[in-house]
Amino acid sequence: MSCGLTLLVTRSFATSTRSMALAAASAAACEPRFTAADDNEGNRTRLVQATQSHAERVPVVPALNGVRAVTADPDLLLQVLVNLVVNACQATPDGGEAVEIRARAESGWRIVEVVDRGRGLSRDVAARLFSPFVTDKRDGHGLGLAISQNIALAHGGRIEAHPNDGKTGMTFALWLPEAAG
Repeated sequence: MSCGLTLLVTRSFATSTRSMALAAASAAACEPRFTAADDNEGNRTRLVQATQSHAERVPVVPALNGVRAVTADPDLLLQVLVNLVVNACQATPDGGEAVEIRARAESGWRIVEVVDRGRGLSRDVAARLFSPFVTDKRDGHGLGLAISQNIALAHGGRIEAHPNDGKTGMTFALWLPEAAG
């Protein structure tokens, strides 16, 4: 009887793993619908609404002034930002310091940073962070950052992660090329 249960669990895991791999592959092949995107009240509202349930535990402070002149798919861009903010909220202890979302410009790039004061990452996870199925979360699947990185790459950008200087936590930076013109 236990052999049947093992087979059922193995088949279920294989199906689940195959489904997650297909989701990751489809994200790699995504074709963004590019439009002008900027820091307007509607985009800020969408981000705040999408992360609201996580922001109840940890305050989220968006300071997006400066995110202008990028050409992006706003829905995919929102998906990336929501994933980064949710991860930051989950890494921050209840009642911990606010998760910051800030923007800056740098020679041909617009950078949106999500900064948390959580526990940081182990070396092992940090080395493989954007690979599918890599996670340090008990209930995580390890697809969010892999999909987000694929979306950033499809926009001609990238996501970088580094530990905060002299403090706990991490900073995830979404780099997007500024719009031509």
